[in-house]
Amino acid sequence: MKKYFDGLSTGDLALVESTVDVLTDEEKQIIERKKDYIEAYHNVICHTKDGLDEGSYIVFAEYEMKIYNIETAAPGIMALYVRTAEDGSMYIFNGEVSEELQNHVLALAAEEEVAAVIADVDARYQQLIAEDEDLGKFAETMLQSQES
Repeated sequence: MKKYFDGLSTGDLALVESTVDVLTDEEKQIIERKKDYIEAYHNVICHTKDGLDEGSYIVFAEYEMKIYNIETAAPGIMALYVRTAEDGSMYIFNGEVSEELQNHVLALAAEEEVAAVIADVDARYQQLIAEDEDLGKFAETMLQSQES
């Protein structure tokens, strides 16, 4: 996970590619764009649940995202599907997600423990964007760019 988040924050595509099974051209472009405003990911905490297959896991990765020129780090969380390769190494599955996998992740996210983590991250995020004007403006800009 550390390599993955380090690669995301620096825009190091080779590092990200070393942690995933597939990285599309579109995903590469997104990572390239994000390196212009994401300085680093800190305090990554992994909440791990069993995946669909033996040797697979759903990782709810909680983090703080430091954005350039904004003092307050923004909390966030993402779900990643981690699988075990034949050689025993672990990688993040980044391919086509089946409906069964989507439903499994949703069911895990609804479990009390995970739901509490997600709610806590969201509450902290909402509080921080209300308290830090720069972070609030950044969040609003990001939301507007996703809508267009």
